[in-house]
Amino acid sequence: MGKPWAKLLRPDSLSGLQMVQLIRYGALFAMGIVLAKSNFSQESIGNFESLLFLTGAVSFFWVTGIIQSLLPLYNKSNSLGTGSDERRSPELFNAFLMLILFSIFAAGLVLLVGKWLSGFLNAELGQYLIYYVAAFVLFQSPSSLIEYIYLLKKKPRQMIRYGWLAFGFQFLSVSIAIVLELELKWVLLALVGSSLIRFIWLLVILRKYSEFKFSASFFKEHLFLGLPIVISVLLSGSAQYVDGLIITGYYDQAVFAVFRYGARELPLVALLAHALSSAMVPEIAQQGAVKGLKNLKNRSSELAAWLFPVTLALILSSHVLFLLLYEERFIESATIFNIYLLVISTRLLFPQTLLIAFKKTNFLMIASALELVMNIGLSLIFIQFMGIKGVAYATLVAYLFERIVLIVYVKLILGFPVSQYTNLRKHIIWTGVIVLAFIFTELYFGDVLNHLFL
Repeated sequence: MGKPWAKLLRPDSLSGLQMVQLIRYGALFAMGIVLAKSNFSQESIGNFESLLFLTGAVSFFWVTGIIQSLLPLYNKSNSLGTGSDERRSPELFNAFLMLILFSIFAAGLVLLVGKWLSGFLNAELGQYLIYYVAAFVLFQSPSSLIEYIYLLKKKPRQMIRYGWLAFGFQFLSVSIAIVLELELKWVLLALVGSSLIRFIWLLVILRKYSEFKFSASFFKEHLFLGLPIVISVLLSGSAQYVDGLIITGYYDQAVFAVFRYGARELPLVALLAHALSSAMVPEIAQQGAVKGLKNLKNRSSELAAWLFPVTLALILSSHVLFLLLYEERFIESATIFNIYLLVISTRLLFPQTLLIAFKKTNFLMIASALELVMNIGLSLIFIQFMGIKGVAYATLVAYLFERIVLIVYVKLILGFPVSQYTNLRKHIIWTGVIVLAFIFTELYFGDVLNHLFL
């Protein structure tokens, strides 16, 4: 237990990246609390969530795919050769150019179809708000490269300092607009302003760490490796957006807000697991299978040793926490949140990390396509019998199915059983414990509060 906390005081690249991901999520989570406690109507809160939903929908997949495919190529690409951490990196500059191109395209897409999509989502967004969303996409998306530059350059302290300054400013600027009860467009303007500052920060560190040298061959190599990841993340990560579309097809914005406030997962799982996977990709690619997989098993075991107990505590207390944080109107969100907490059983398995590190990314698309089909099918069935909870259960089952498929593929193609990169015994025991806690909480505690307040 002491080991992870000690790394907060003496951070390495992995713990630094994990902290930045937590700070980023914490800022969004805190803004949600400020919104829920404000005088904004539930419909207005739903519209705000729809704006963030739209922004993520047009950018999350290619940002993740471009950055993830950069990690195994850094200093080890066929086009630019092998380099050292001390050199100015042309890989970083070319990755930045690719992000800029995709950002311009995505921002243009928002301007063209954003208003139509907002109407489809039943969100009352004026054209002027669409402009703010497009600007947010344009500046926010490339800025996601910042923490990964610090990761690859092994600058954890600078990374953490950046996280506190950038996302602290974002929270303060948005919260001030909310507290002053300004119109929604001013809240979006605060988001755009914070993303612009991060974009300027990116330009500064690119000047310091990258070589401004365009390479068409690297562009092609990067795109060839990254495109399957982009498609995979689009298919797999779109589950939350598919869930949102299904909810809005059956219910109004008030119910959508209830679902969104619960369907967030635990940041200590989703974000830290993603950071671990990202940090281990270049390590496995550079150190080889034996040492890399051993490190992945040890680091994932360390993470599980305290993430599972935290998840257990949250499952048992979530209904009370949601009542305190979000008031009575969001009490049903606690059940949705608890279902998403069970996703930890899939998040702490890392077959996808090996596939990216060894540049075997094509199968990720197939597994993600199967997951999406299962998620849509089960959601449409379960929502008939369980309401919005059914959509959450469908997502959980689809996530588990996709991870099992990847584990089997890694064993068959790469020859690595799951026990080689996961403490399987600990994982199975803890999964059983949190499932039992979930059943107890929802049957004997959650229903009592729901009957009292709903």
